[in-house]
Amino acid sequence: MKTIIRNIRGKEWFLVAGALLFTAAQVKLELLFPEYLKDITALIQSATIESGKLLTLCWQMFAFVAGALICALLTVLCVAISSSHITARIRQSVFNKIMDFSLEEVAKFTTPSLITRCTFDVMQVQMFISTAPAMLIRSILTGVMATIGIWGKHIIWTSITGGTVALMLALLSLLILFLTPATMRVNKLTDRLNKISLEHLTGLRVIHAYNAQDYQQEKFDSVNNSLADTNIYINNRMALMYPIITLFTSLTTLLIYFSGVFILRSSEASHKLHTFSNMIASATYASQAIMAFLMLVFLMMMLPRMIASLRRISEVLNENIKIQDGGGVIVSGNDTGKVEFRNVSFRYPGAVNDALSGITFTVNPGQTAAIIGSTGSGKTSILNLIPRLYDVSGGEVFVDGFNVRDFKLNDLRERLGYVPQKAILFSMSIADNIGYGDNSRFKPTLENIKEAAEVGQASEFIEQQEAGYDTEVQQGGKNFSGGQKQRLTISRAISRNPEIYIFDDSFSALDFKTDKILRAKLRETAGNATIIIVAQRISTIRNADKIIVLDKGRIAGTGTHEELMSSCQIYREMAESQSISQ
Repeated sequence: MKTIIRNIRGKEWFLVAGALLFTAAQVKLELLFPEYLKDITALIQSATIESGKLLTLCWQMFAFVAGALICALLTVLCVAISSSHITARIRQSVFNKIMDFSLEEVAKFTTPSLITRCTFDVMQVQMFISTAPAMLIRSILTGVMATIGIWGKHIIWTSITGGTVALMLALLSLLILFLTPATMRVNKLTDRLNKISLEHLTGLRVIHAYNAQDYQQEKFDSVNNSLADTNIYINNRMALMYPIITLFTSLTTLLIYFSGVFILRSSEASHKLHTFSNMIASATYASQAIMAFLMLVFLMMMLPRMIASLRRISEVLNENIKIQDGGGVIVSGNDTGKVEFRNVSFRYPGAVNDALSGITFTVNPGQTAAIIGSTGSGKTSILNLIPRLYDVSGGEVFVDGFNVRDFKLNDLRERLGYVPQKAILFSMSIADNIGYGDNSRFKPTLENIKEAAEVGQASEFIEQQEAGYDTEVQQGGKNFSGGQKQRLTISRAISRNPEIYIFDDSFSALDFKTDKILRAKLRETAGNATIIIVAQRISTIRNADKIIVLDKGRIAGTGTHEELMSSCQIYREMAESQSISQ
């Protein structure tokens, strides 16, 4: 509940207080009904019926009912506004926390689970807080005030109502105890269902190509059936409450009337009319008290799910982010763009062996360094350590002469132009994609964006678009080919005018001619910037100032192409397999 309370601001406190006051007023007005019913009953049973007084009582009852309705509408309005603002802040907090996650935290929670927590779980909390406070206050006040209303009528009727309410409270407590674990299972199964659905949608082409629809259907059905069975289990137990409460309501009314017969028999003639009208009022009070706890049943139906969802939201908000800002550095001198690894080792969370071990090399400003190696040799792992997408397990990584841990993350990353292995585009215009991100060092204008696209060999196909640079990119860049997406992401890195360019196998979808032209223009435009390239094609890195050969997470050789052809067998074998000679 701390998560909810922390996100209530001054305005919402007033709205919540207003909702509670309007709820209390509504309950007070509704509980006047039994007293008026008692007076009307006594008036009808009297020897002479005063029609004028009877009509006045009826109009007063109507006025109180109308007042209760107005209070109910005002309560709903206050709750709707406050709950929307509160849950919007919770959703924003979850999203902001996820944005601060490193790849390690994302892997821990998994992407489908984080999506569920940011959407479905927050929605469960909103449903609860939009109904629970008013419903809880309403049910408690109604129950208490109805019991007080019966108290002065007769001790037997009070005991009957009190016993019924106590028994119902016990049943509700058992309900929460048994259903909370099942509700947790629902959330976990929802995560798994989202994971399978996401896997199916992203891998649709492979699934169709391999005729694996039936296999995917079986996976989905297995989780979906488990989810359905769990929901049936929960709903079956919740469904028992309705007939039980109906039984208690009828039984309480019956017991009041049954005991009332004996009480009326033992009453004096002059008190019988008063006792009878009190019995009618007591039965009405009892029904209202039990109906108040019927509202608690609805609350209990939502409570286990809300508790489970709030717990999952709190797990995200309370997660300890391992990669934090450093104290900050002031870079000066000639080291701008220098990258250095000193005896670096790295192991992925949960892995048994190191992905990198004993990695030591230096790339000076203005140099182009290339990293090559077999699949799984640790090429991408090295690149991930520079912007601190992961932190080293041992050793140190330096940028501009400072340990990357000493930088503020924004200061470190704005120095980099990073192009990932998989081209990522966002649902916005081409110009916004190329000029994407916050960079206080350099704010790209449209002219800069066009220049970056020219260097990145993207300007030709952009200008062929009807809207040019204003063309909207579909989700995931589906309206562009793989090579076009790569050129756009390369142009994005160039538009930042960074100190250090990082390319993670970012030229693989380009033809050899485009690859060659792009690299030549990039080196010409980059000036004194450092360029680090991970590639599989030796033709892409042949002219690099320094080539680092990786093998099973270790450096197997360092040098120029010519040096490695004569000194590194692993590199020579890769070159020969690609029909490249010295």
